Amino acid sequence: MYHSPITVCETHPNYPTVSADDRYRVIVCVDSIQYILQKRKGTQWHNRSYLTEWETLCRHNPQLHTFYYVNRFSNAGCYVK
Repeated sequence: MYHSPITVCETHPNYPTVSADDRYRVIVCVDSIQYILQKRKGTQWHNRSYLTEWETLCRHNPQLHTFYYVNRFSNAGCYVK
């Protein structure tokens, strides 16, 4: 399968997301080595945390709304509250 390279910066509103709501979103960095938690301020997204494991993201960010995501790197699931 061919994937086109991402051509927008990580804070761009059209950057591909793993999960999102009105205030927060989680993206995977361009190199696919870490998750980035971002918070919206106005129309811009600002980086808040850089984590390599989905479970750590879940544990350290209780402000996120509840959602379930299967980790694309390890197939482990995690609820975020």
